[in-house]
Amino acid sequence: RNLMQKIDFFLKDAEMTQEQLKDFVLYQPALLAYSLEGRLRPRIQQLQQYSITFGYTPPYLMSLTDDKFQKWLNMHTGDWSIST
Repeated sequence: RNLMQKIDFFLKDAEMTQEQLKDFVLYQPALLAYSLEGRLRPRIQQLQQYSITFGYTPPYLMSLTDDKFQKWLNMHTGDWSIST
């Protein structure tokens, strides 16, 4: 049941295709072992706040520590500009 909740979450809430989910799980099987409420949902919601689609992020992203995840997120969402 817990596994099906995670798969359903990835396909619906995280908007992944079955092919994307398969590739992510093959790359990192531990993805299905992470806590849905403690790790997966909060991180994917953070990504969605910045219009980042989880299926297009690096497949190792959920394995990062909270600190490294925040650094990755800040690096990809921070303000940037090109000065002339």
